[in-house]
Amino acid sequence: MIAVKLREDGRSTRVYCTKCYSILGVDHPGYRNNIFLIFSNHCENTGDLTVPLTAMVQMIDYSERIGPLPVEDVPVFHTFRFPQERARWLSIPAVANAFREPTEPIKGITMSALIESLGPPLVLNLEGGKDLLS
Repeated sequence: MIAVKLREDGRSTRVYCTKCYSILGVDHPGYRNNIFLIFSNHCENTGDLTVPLTAMVQMIDYSERIGPLPVEDVPVFHTFRFPQERARWLSIPAVANAFREPTEPIKGITMSALIESLGPPLVLNLEGGKDLLS
């Protein structure tokens, strides 16, 4: 595994498999060890993915080149550029609960602890706003 940041000023850190280059997970300080971001169809995963989908975010970055358009009937948020949109997203009870500090003792290892154990992340210094698939 290797920890990677897309840009020096980026807040998210991705963990990649060094054999197949699949993204194993993503961490962000705002997740507060309470959220685990994965791309469920990116690689084979045996984790419990039964938590129902609550919303789709950052859909401004989605294109049909990535895959078929999602069909789930959940709120869609294209960007958080406007405070009203972020507030509307945070008003969804499941979202608000997910971004609270954990209320129970953490079991196992957190994503942030795993990343810390891998050493300083590799910074790719990618230019923001570019479509890497074009």
